Amino acid sequence: MTPNEREKFPEAMASLTAKEKAAAPALTKATQAPGYFEAYYHLGLSEATLGRNNEAQTAFQTSIDLSGGRYAVAEFGYGYLLCQEGKPSEAEIIIRRGLEVEHAEAEGYAVLSEALMRLTQLDEAEKSAREALLRNAGFAGAYLALADLAERRSDFRVELQNLDIYLKSQPNGPGNEQARHAREAAARRLEKIASQDGISPK
Repeated sequence: MTPNEREKFPEAMASLTAKEKAAAPALTKATQAPGYFEAYYHLGLSEATLGRNNEAQTAFQTSIDLSGGRYAVAEFGYGYLLCQEGKPSEAEIIIRRGLEVEHAEAEGYAVLSEALMRLTQLDEAEKSAREALLRNAGFAGAYLALADLAERRSDFRVELQNLDIYLKSQPNGPGNEQARHAREAAARRLEKIASQDGISPK
């Protein structure tokens, strides 16, 4: 597994260029090689970026099947899509299965954190995000997960801290625009709370 595959899946998908998004036909051709499960994984990423989630799930599942269940990153991708479809319980199962294959993968814990968050298991979600950082202290996706958790808990100061770490570590990251908007919203909420309490938001 290459370092480029070890990204939080929303970022991996968002980072694909227009040229890469158009690569599905070439990837489809590459999958004709017997047992080429990596090609199906990348085809899944391309299809998901194009909004074809059913096709993406099929590609990820094929990657899983061809690898004999040994290609955990495809399970993380499938789990992420299930989260986006509002199926966090199913996502948790497949992500945990992937973690059994490659238990040290930071992105797996980050995606698991999202599934647990959607299941309102916030303490477990935080534990999973922090586990991702233990595996890789520079893993930006974990800071996004922690920021989301802090927002749910209305802890806007902690949300700002984690968004600042993310933006500093990913100055040109594909998720920067959304992160900046989230930071502005958190700052406004914090300032409002501070003005009501008569204290400085700093």
